[in-house]
Amino acid sequence: MRKKSWVFILCLILLTGCSTPFIITDEEYYKTHTGTTEESAFSQFEESTEDDEAAEWDVDITSCNLRTGIDAQAYTDASASNEAAVIPADEELPILQEEQGYFKVSYKDQEMWVSEANCLVNAKQYIPTIQVDLGMGNNPNYFNIGDTAIPGVTDQLLYKRSGSQDGSEAWLRYEVIKQLRSAQKIFMKDGYSMKIYDAYRPYSVTIAIRDGYGAFLKTDQGKKLKQEYYYNGYGEGNFLAQKASAHNYGVAVDMTLVETDNNKDITMPSPIHTLDARSGLSSWQDNGTTEASHAQYMKGIMEAYGFTSLDSEWWHFQVNTISRTMFDVPN
Repeated sequence: MRKKSWVFILCLILLTGCSTPFIITDEEYYKTHTGTTEESAFSQFEESTEDDEAAEWDVDITSCNLRTGIDAQAYTDASASNEAAVIPADEELPILQEEQGYFKVSYKDQEMWVSEANCLVNAKQYIPTIQVDLGMGNNPNYFNIGDTAIPGVTDQLLYKRSGSQDGSEAWLRYEVIKQLRSAQKIFMKDGYSMKIYDAYRPYSVTIAIRDGYGAFLKTDQGKKLKQEYYYNGYGEGNFLAQKASAHNYGVAVDMTLVETDNNKDITMPSPIHTLDARSGLSSWQDNGTTEASHAQYMKGIMEAYGFTSLDSEWWHFQVNTISRTMFDVPN
């Protein structure tokens, strides 16, 4: 770990005893990483990076597309006082304006407003610096238990949209994307970038994975792997949602970090989507390895910017503070 911003963040969390998100200013970040509190030093740093940051981060929401996750009622204005039309689920439209939790779009040659809660936004457009590698748009995908492929899951191509397969799309709720961008700024100052392995996941895909995984665990091979790799109190429900997943609402990401100077994934306690106890916090938290420090660093930054982590999956982060709408449009 080249820089230790996660230490600063974790200390703040412990000292405040607060689980609500707080925002680290650029000045606080700079003082923590350079050991100086001189205003002139920060000003010099700010001036030297202003042009670069403007180029990387000055992306307006009107440069992005939305997808309706359900049949969405649209209105003539952002006050939702007059109904205009119902926009069908899975309609992809450019965003013309955002106001008070509503997006302005043009649908059938008429401008109208639709609630943000009923839409997904392409995170790759809003945060161009992130990398996207949706494993379920590749075949085979990454799911495993005990480094063993899961029949009916690992060998399935679960996402078939071209954007899911070429890394140009990662759909999420807008409020989640804004928090992701704040975290990405810190990661990039430390020499890293997010790599998103999953974002919005259709509900039907969650059910297909759950059923395939559950069926495998009932086989002789699955029972043996379960006995060998489930320990420290973990079980099937810790690794796959049994009803609905936060991914189905567009409020969760599965991710790792990439070193920006060589484009390599940093080492983590287990491969992505390893559905066994090696991925869980109790297995790696106190083992003193480089992999553990990497996972703890990522966890600290993400939690500082409003995300909740899962003890059983080092890669999973979700936002619990916004309203949820269940989506099942295909990826």
